[in-house]
Amino acid sequence: MSENCELCKDEFEDVWVKNYAYWNLQVHTNQYYLGRSILKLKRHVVDITEMNMDEREELFNQVLPEVKNALDELFNPDLYNYASLGNSCPHLHFHVIPRYKSNRTFNGRDFVDENWDSHWKPDYENDVSQETIQKLRENMEEHLN
Repeated sequence: MSENCELCKDEFEDVWVKNYAYWNLQVHTNQYYLGRSILKLKRHVVDITEMNMDEREELFNQVLPEVKNALDELFNPDLYNYASLGNSCPHLHFHVIPRYKSNRTFNGRDFVDENWDSHWKPDYENDVSQETIQKLRENMEEHLN
C-alpha cells in the first residue's frame, strides 16, 4: 500500500462490483463507453511485469473472462479495448472499454460510441447520473455471480 496512491486508498467503494483474491473490479464513473470498468490490483505495484504468477492467472483465467462475459450478456459490445497506462495514477490497473458500432440504451439513456474506429480516449466526461452508475454496478454484479 502507498499512502499517496489514489487507488490504494479504496475511495471508490460505491462503484465496486466484485472483489477477487488479487483484483478489485469497479465501474468507471465516466461511462463514455457503456460498461467501462476498471480492474485494480489489490497490492501496490506500478508495472505489469511486477505481477506474480497468482495475480496473472487470476486476471487472465478468471477475472477478464468473467467481466467480458458479463458485459457480453448485458450489452453485446462489438469490440473491447484494454488499457493499462499508469500515467495519472501509477498503480497497476486495467481499463476494460467496451466499444459499440451502434447505439445502446441503458436505464432510459442512449449511449453513442462517437469514437468508433478511432482511439478509445474520450475528449470529455460523460454526464451519467449516479443512479445510472449504481444500476450499472448492480447489473454487472448480478451477471458476475
